Amino acid sequence: MRLSLIISGLSALLLASCAYHPDSRYSNHMEAEPTPLDPELVERFKAEIRRFWQAPYVWGGASPQGTDCSGLVHTLYLRAADETIPRHTTDLYAAGLPVNWKNLRFADLVFFSMGAGRTPRHVGLYIDRGFFIHASVSNGVTLSHFSDPPYMETYLGARRYLE
Repeated sequence: MRLSLIISGLSALLLASCAYHPDSRYSNHMEAEPTPLDPELVERFKAEIRRFWQAPYVWGGASPQGTDCSGLVHTLYLRAADETIPRHTTDLYAAGLPVNWKNLRFADLVFFSMGAGRTPRHVGLYIDRGFFIHASVSNGVTLSHFSDPPYMETYLGARRYLE
């Protein structure tokens, strides 16, 4: 039941429906730019996200049976968009087009330091309205919001790989 509710929520976010009204604790300026992506491509991403949903965290993994954060985004791009992007978080951050967080849109990659320093150690795929999907060590593949600790404090930047 919970999974179907979450997937329904993801679908609503991915469609960026005008009727969607997020919980008040998430109301802020974090609305994504309209996506110029082909609707079929968005549907392929959604299908892949469903395949990975709640997959356990496995360091070095890149499959629905277990994945880490960079394995998740690497495989989502490969399967949904037929795009080969770097496999490691630091390489993903070094490549791609830098994007201001006010201009985030669906499928941009968001990066976090997850500790001291400015080294990217965690990556997720931006969905909409401040939400992103990622592989959490404690929760596996899940949906989080920038306002959820520790993400706002550790946010480093975003990169765009699809135009």
